[in-house]
Amino acid sequence: MSKPISSLIVGCSGSLGRAFPPALPSLSSVISVDLSPPPSPRHPLISAHLPLPPSSQPSDLTNLLPHLDTAHSEKPFDLIINTGGSWSSGPFPPPSSPHSTFTTYLTSTESMLSSNLNSSIFSCGLATRYLTSTGHLILTGAHASLTPSTCSSFMPGYGLSKNGVKYLAEMLRGLNPEFKVSVVHPRTLDTEANRSAMPEEDFGGWVRCEELAGEVMERLVEGGEEGDWDVVKEGGVTRLVKL
Repeated sequence: MSKPISSLIVGCSGSLGRAFPPALPSLSSVISVDLSPPPSPRHPLISAHLPLPPSSQPSDLTNLLPHLDTAHSEKPFDLIINTGGSWSSGPFPPPSSPHSTFTTYLTSTESMLSSNLNSSIFSCGLATRYLTSTGHLILTGAHASLTPSTCSSFMPGYGLSKNGVKYLAEMLRGLNPEFKVSVVHPRTLDTEANRSAMPEEDFGGWVRCEELAGEVMERLVEGGEEGDWDVVKEGGVTRLVKL
């Protein structure tokens, strides 16, 4: 793939977000939108960074639009990717559990909806406003959320938020937009944070962010396919399987 791409990446400073600029064709451009700026020195394709307000209140997010209007007028966006999100546990509170358990449940669910689902809602709005007719919106779901029972025991907020991303994409595709809409559902990503949190796990079966970014670019962006995609790793190879 050699044609330059004008892209907008929500969550560009995170582990997965950082993997996408190197996967883009040369001479492409990236607008980063995130709570934190990309690591310094940032990737040369990142032409600008727009700080995402910590509160993520509607009025604060709307304040980003004049900057994006200007960027879009100069280079219409071909690709919008949302890699933003996080994980936390917060199980349903059992009978007679401490009040703090109930607070953890509510706090975790609210946090997951904010970081995982709201960032996708924001990205969908950016897509309908800015994406070119041949463009592609790519959201990040999670394999675990595809089966509710997988998340019900200790991370209902995470499962709800990530399954909501899938439902959100289905609603947007129901409008028959000219652009394409896809959701990738990875299993555990091989990141420093995940290794620190789960040092006893076998890292060999985890998906490297660079491999996922490369597969997304080749299969979805260059290949032009859309839909919901499971992310599997077999024989050390990461690939997308359509759901």
